[in-house]
Order: sequence, then C-alpha cells, then structure tokens
Amino acid sequence: MSDARDDELRSELRALRPALYHRFHRLLPFVAHPVARWLWAVLGWTLVAGFFTFCGLILFLRYSVLPNIEAHRPRLE
Repeated sequence: MSDARDDELRSELRALRPALYHRFHRLLPFVAHPVARWLWAVLGWTLVAGFFTFCGLILFLRYSVLPNIEAHRPRLE
C-alpha cells in the first residue's frame, strides 16, 4: 500500500520538475554567477552573525542589567 503511494508521489515529482525548470530557468544565470554566490554567502554569514549578536545582547540584558534594575530605578523614573 505504501509502495503504491510512494510511486505515485515520485511520478508527480517527475512531472513537476520540468514545469519548475521552465518557470525558473531564467534565474539560473543570476543565482549561479560567482558574484551572486559570494553575495548569498555574505548575506548568510551576516544573518548568522546578527542572530548570535542578538542572542548575546539578550543574554547580556538578562544576566547583567535586569538583576540590577533596582539600582537604576531613580535614573529611570
């Protein structure tokens, strides 16, 4: 029973691949160009660095600023 469903799914995917290729083949030179690949890599590493910076900021606030918030109350008010 499962094998029949797997075969049906594979045949649907085989039919989908040419349709997707014909829709997106014009983007391939822009995506596969070495400069574009470099830009994607820089963007990816920038997002990773931004994520860890944000996490570090949250941890800094959680463990150093918020426990001492009572000491800063007069300046905040």
